[in-house]
Amino acid sequence: MTINPPSPRLAQAERAPVDHSPLALARLDLSRLHAALAAREKDLAAREAALASANAALKKLETDTNSRLWRLVKRIQRSVSVRPWLHGLLRGLLAAGAGARAPAPPPPEASLILQSGLFDPDWYTARNPDAPRAPLDAAAHYLRQVPSRGHKASDRLTVTDPSPAFDTAWYRTENPDIGTENPLLHYLRIGRHSLRAISALAKASAEAARRQALGLDLPPPRPRLAIGLGPSTRLATATRAARSAAISAQQAGLEDCMLLWPGPAAEAPPGTTALDLPDDMRHASAAHDQMLRQAAARGATLYIAADAEGFFAPDCLEALLRMSAAADNMALIGAADFPNEHPRHVDPVSFETAWAGGACLLLPIGPVLALGGLEPALDTLAAVDLSWRARQAGLRILACPNARYITSQAAPGTSDWVAPEHLLDGYRLARLWGCEPVAAAIGTEIRRHGGMPEEPGPDPLSRNPDLADWSNGFCFAPSRW
Repeated sequence: MTINPPSPRLAQAERAPVDHSPLALARLDLSRLHAALAAREKDLAAREAALASANAALKKLETDTNSRLWRLVKRIQRSVSVRPWLHGLLRGLLAAGAGARAPAPPPPEASLILQSGLFDPDWYTARNPDAPRAPLDAAAHYLRQVPSRGHKASDRLTVTDPSPAFDTAWYRTENPDIGTENPLLHYLRIGRHSLRAISALAKASAEAARRQALGLDLPPPRPRLAIGLGPSTRLATATRAARSAAISAQQAGLEDCMLLWPGPAAEAPPGTTALDLPDDMRHASAAHDQMLRQAAARGATLYIAADAEGFFAPDCLEALLRMSAAADNMALIGAADFPNEHPRHVDPVSFETAWAGGACLLLPIGPVLALGGLEPALDTLAAVDLSWRARQAGLRILACPNARYITSQAAPGTSDWVAPEHLLDGYRLARLWGCEPVAAAIGTEIRRHGGMPEEPGPDPLSRNPDLADWSNGFCFAPSRW
């Protein structure tokens, strides 16, 4: 391949020096301005010619007395001049015409509908040939089916179902508070959070699943049960807790229910067995761990860790025992603290939750002892630690809505403010689970307020850090409110 040499003239031009003097630069700028001015003048002349042509056409239209269009325009002008509200109407009609030519973008609710899993674009478009094929546009078409507020109720019942799973007519009949809102949109915003069903079949299926999870169709269980009352400095409240436990056990049909007390016999509430634990074992988690082991030694298969500051509703134990039997006694089950229920999320059908705890917690003794029992290094967050270890071992974590334990104490993590004792326990929990960044952040906060983090010591239980969920702060679960 040959390469032609540059021409002598080009080579000479390339070798010519460039004049960078101020005068030369000024001349260059002036020539550029002249060129730009000439281009603007040419454009202005073209615009003036177009305007002259339009004026000529308008003049011809004005002078043409037979022009129906001109007479119509003049009539509209006179009407608008005496009726100003017509101006807004005309603008709306013009905007509607422009909208017909340029389709409006899908509303933001269309994405919510599409991501819900209850809108099937293929199923919907097959039954609505006029709907666009694109999934997001199909969802927008479904939203536009619902008439605006003020239409007759009979018109609103013709909305096509978004999928075979969602029965629009049934949902509207079951929930008359919908008004003119789109049924599926109402369910996603309100209905699913208040346990409303999406069809008659789904309602029957959910009710059957709930009954099964709650053990409502099982024969009354009669396990060997032990109840441990946590430490309390007030004998009156502890006595009330013991009496309520006896009443609830009687209603559950339990002939032999052990009531354990961690303190000395002189301070024990009537009807309880005092264990007289050492002073260093009388805080909540250590005391319940020792009472759990004593219950196992005395033949109990289930243990309930109860706060002596509260008391049992009469049907509380029966509800807990039924749910435990439905789970083959392989689940940690928390009762509902009443009236200050913890806001952590609970599955509305299976009643699974992130962690079980609170003022009343049912534990299967054998599986919990196999986990190592309750962690004595923790106090307020011992239930969270035990729940994480239980999930690591394959046990279920449940919340029983039918079991109410009446207590005035608020659960940790229910507000933005975290008490110092919860911070200290949070530091120990993070260290036990190997969550060093979390432990460092909590430790910094503790030192900022003049405290000193306490080390929990080595972890002999091989906790898996991947199961420790700190994404929701000290609530340790997604919140319902």
